[in-house]
This record gives sequence, C-alpha cells and structure tokens, in this order.
Amino acid sequence: MDVVDQAARWFLRLQENTASSRSFIEWQQWLNAAPEHHMVYQQIEDTVSRLDRIPVLPKLPSAEELAQDTYAGSEPIAQWNASLNQEQRSRWADGARFARSRFAIAAGLAMAVLFSGLLWVHYGVVWHLGAYSYQTAPRGQQTVILPEGSRVTLGADSALTLNLSVGRRAVTLEQGEAYFEVTKNRLRPFVVRVGPALITAVGTAFNVRRSDDRTVLAVTEGVVEFVGTPENVPAPREGSASAAHADVGARPQLTARVAAGEAVAYFDDGRLQALPAKEVSLATGWLSGRRQYRNEPLRYVLADVHRYTGQRIEFVTEAAAALCFTGTLNLNNTDGWLRGLTVALPVTISAKDDNVLSVALIQP
Repeated sequence: MDVVDQAARWFLRLQENTASSRSFIEWQQWLNAAPEHHMVYQQIEDTVSRLDRIPVLPKLPSAEELAQDTYAGSEPIAQWNASLNQEQRSRWADGARFARSRFAIAAGLAMAVLFSGLLWVHYGVVWHLGAYSYQTAPRGQQTVILPEGSRVTLGADSALTLNLSVGRRAVTLEQGEAYFEVTKNRLRPFVVRVGPALITAVGTAFNVRRSDDRTVLAVTEGVVEFVGTPENVPAPREGSASAAHADVGARPQLTARVAAGEAVAYFDDGRLQALPAKEVSLATGWLSGRRQYRNEPLRYVLADVHRYTGQRIEFVTEAAAALCFTGTLNLNNTDGWLRGLTVALPVTISAKDDNVLSVALIQP
C-alpha cells in the first residue's frame, strides 16, 4: 500500500464513530514515521478543505434534462451541432448543455467526496481551518467561542492553542485551567493535550487544571477518554522483552474513561488517582469566583494562588509543600486569604521581593 492510500485510510478512520484516543495516538505515530507522511496527509486535508468553501452543492440534472441531451459522443461536438436545425440547437443549448455541465460538476464533487470521505460537507458545518491562540493574564478570566462552536472559559494566567483541520479539533492547554463545553461532532473528536496526557471528547463538558506535575480532570457532562503517558518512564529498548510487545519508541500508556460526576488526578510519573465525586463541583467553583479544597496539598493550592496574583511562590522545605489544606479561596481577595493561611496552618509567608513569596514550615 503506497503512502497516498495509507493517508487516505487514516483520514477515513479518524472520521468514524469508533475512532478513539488510541486511534489518534496511532495516527500520530504513523505521521511521525516519515516526513512524506506529513506531506501527503496534509495534501489530502487541503484538497478536502477546498470543498468546504462551496456554499451549496449543485443538484444532479433531472430525468427531463437528461432526456434532452441526445449527443452520443460518436462524433465531434461541433460537427454534431452543425447537423441540428435552429430549433434543436436552441433547445440543446438551453437545456441539455446546461444539464451536462451541471452533471459534470456534481459528478466531480461526488467523486471527490467519495475519495476523501468528506460526508461532513452535507452537515452544513463551516470550518475555519488554521491555528488559534488564547491567553489570559494573572487575575484574568475569559470566555471564548472557538471557531468550530465549542465554548471555553479560561482561568487566570492560562493559555491554550487550537489547531483546526478537516478531521480533528486539537487543543493544547499550555498552562493554567480551562472549562470546556464541547460542541458535539462524532466525526471530529475534540482532543485536549495537557502535559503528558490526552483527553478526547465528542460532545461533553469538563474542567482541566494543570499545575506543577499534576493534571486534574473533572467531567460535568458526558464521557471523555483519558490517555496518560508518563514523562519520566523511558521507552522500551529495542530487543528488550517489553519492546517485543510494543512499538519501539512508544512509552507505556494508561487509559481511562471518565464519566459525568467523576474526577481524576494524573501525575507526570504515571499515577492516576480517582478523586471523590464531590471534587467535580469543587473543581468548577472557580467559575463563580471561589475555589474550594478538601485535603489538597499546599503546593497545588498555592499554584492556583500564583495564577491569580502573578507572584511566584517558593517553598523552603518539601514538608511545607506537602501540608494539606481544606477550605475556600476567595479569588478576589487572595491577599487576605494568604494572611489567614498563616493562622490555619503552621507556616510563615514572607516576601523575598515584590514578585516572590517564600513559604516556610514553623518547626514545633
């Protein structure tokens, strides 16, 4: 099978209802296997995307119009036309010629659709292909409607990029937090990369928070597929026992399906922790200006504070970072909350300079 056939098969596979995050990963592996894979796949996407610019597909000619076309193709059209009388020539020009040209256009489009699997043209969805970037400042918050219709609310000091192509909606959450309300589209999964993890949705709502070495996913509607690839676990070496059952160069992966009302925390070293159901409502409290925590390590709590103050926070000892906090953070009064933290926990907070806070454990 040549590269064009492979690329076409991958394009069609990604449009299927059964396409999963595993399909997306295998497709990425195929793309990266050779430079020409990228080039040929992009050519297919580019060709298919041009059809999206046609507002209305032409109709096929009616039986009546086809009946008016008596040209059999056995002689040059100029010679055949000269043999017609004026009335026949006029009728053919007004009817059959138009029918033939319209039929040719429709047939050509149908072949293009058949070749590329572009059934989505008939859904009337207009895609604005390309890359988009969104970013918020510390203390900021922004809600945006993505070009494909999904709604995203970005928390403070957060950034994401979106790449829209014909067959996929690929988002990378570079930093911070986002609440996604995904427009349903089974032919084009909505894939979010955050750290070493991929989150795949079709039409659902979920919250993602990235801080330090941890990603927290909370699903409020629908089901998402989660795939994590540990960053610090080396790929199996060629010839090793583990490599015999895996693609060389691939890292071990952890997969899970997370449904509405469920939340998980994924650590970069490969650990996946199921969180209590209440964490889902806690995870989205920031949308109304308050963030609630239950037995949350202080390192992650203050990582959130950093995004809402812009101040970098340093822990003098690991013991201070590991302290657990339960309570509510008022995002509009972080200064007051920090003062209260020194009462609630055995820590001191001091300013090293205007932009750095130092957190130390009070020794008993």
